[in-house]
Amino acid sequence: MRKLLIPLLLAVSIATMGTIGSIDGVPIGNIGSIDGVPIGNIGSYCGLSKVSLVLEGQMPPAASGGIDSYTKLMLHFDGTGANFVDSELAPTKTITVIGGATQSATQSKFGGKSMYLAATTDYLSTAQSTDFDFGAVDFTIDGWIYPTSIPAGQMELISKATDGTHKWSFNYTQTAIQFWDYTGAGFGIQTVQPYTLTTNAWYHLALVRSANVYTIYVNGTKIGDTYTNSTAVSAWSGATLVGHYHVGYIDEVRVSNGIARWTANFTPPTQNYTQ
Repeated sequence: MRKLLIPLLLAVSIATMGTIGSIDGVPIGNIGSIDGVPIGNIGSYCGLSKVSLVLEGQMPPAASGGIDSYTKLMLHFDGTGANFVDSELAPTKTITVIGGATQSATQSKFGGKSMYLAATTDYLSTAQSTDFDFGAVDFTIDGWIYPTSIPAGQMELISKATDGTHKWSFNYTQTAIQFWDYTGAGFGIQTVQPYTLTTNAWYHLALVRSANVYTIYVNGTKIGDTYTNSTAVSAWSGATLVGHYHVGYIDEVRVSNGIARWTANFTPPTQNYTQ
């Protein structure tokens, strides 16, 4: 019989020990023991009154996931100076520094460092990739920001453009957080949700498209209204930019294509994403 796993962080099937019944047709009472304690005597494990018993290799991922096949960009910003690394599953992307973008230990949400952008001309760039062509499927963009200044205009967490008038962007202003896709003649997609950011504080931002419904979350809480639009996000042919026009720190940026990581309010991540 395959060994049992006791996942404590990604519990996906919660039950009290007394109600599980059997695994692979074998009654729990006949399985044996965990850590030397007979199964029949275990009411809790590691101080938890509820645990999840899942057969090895059969534990599905939590909705928010980590680094998986849906992850198309994963930036931890825990490296040295201008040496930025994409930590998605292979193949990874080459990250190009524009201006003075660097990694700093002055502020960090996870890992001891974050990306520091001293001016609106500091940001990161990746080459053209269809990984960022979302089309009409579900997708999620999330990351942490720590603005030290909030100038007029739009500060981007991430964007992709062919040129200045053919572009999609997930960004924030002095009064709102928004996602839009501008097609030259106008906005094919545009959700603008009122929100006032303050300086010198960490915020977790998440944009989720689930079945044509767009939702923006700040620190795990939906802001404003949902926005419904079945139009496909444009597949622009240029580079993807991270942190353009942002002034301050950014940490743990992830782009997920093909999955809605969250569809209701959630607890923001408490550690960096892992495989």
